[in-house]
Amino acid sequence: MKKMNHNSEKEILKKLQAEAEESITFFSNQNKQERERAVCAAFLRCIGVNFNREDILPGKEEPIDIEFQGARFQIKELMDPGRKRHDEYKKALEKYKNSESLSELIEQFSPMFAQIQKICYCLVGFLKPYASKLGKELCAQVDILVYVNLQEYFSKDEDNVIDYSGLVQQNWRSVSMVSGDFCYIFYASETSPVFLKRFQKQIRKEFTGSDLFEI
Repeated sequence: MKKMNHNSEKEILKKLQAEAEESITFFSNQNKQERERAVCAAFLRCIGVNFNREDILPGKEEPIDIEFQGARFQIKELMDPGRKRHDEYKKALEKYKNSESLSELIEQFSPMFAQIQKICYCLVGFLKPYASKLGKELCAQVDILVYVNLQEYFSKDEDNVIDYSGLVQQNWRSVSMVSGDFCYIFYASETSPVFLKRFQKQIRKEFTGSDLFEI
């Protein structure tokens, strides 16, 4: 195997620095709407629904963040308790700046596998305060879309029957998630858009490109 030369490593480190800087800007407060549109775009790509940039519209009223073909998405992000993403990117940026070689970036990694059911249980508790705040009448008009950003968690395809009754009791019109390269629609009520009802209870991994969140 050909050994990477020092200049090549430096170029990769510079690229990693640039990507970290872009992430710090992207996840700042002023880019909230663009992040919500990016999450929606990632979900649509995973599910296999074609769209144009101009199809993903900002919501006209609270609590709707994004509108798309009849869907009224409220976008949420589920992270591990105590995590501060901005701090993570800042620490990563400092590490890239202070590293002389890629070998300094190598870390121990022991992935923990979570099935869809476990994520579902997490979502029940995560969404409960939002459901209580809105009330059942308003929840029935909202399609929840959660970006599941848990560290070291990956889906396993053998999930078959998911108990999503806790989400149904909160009375959302539909509840979906996107994470990594896959998405899952836990349920979609009769008043939900057709494309949500069509693919509910299926793990979908339709995207084959390089930038899932591009908008």
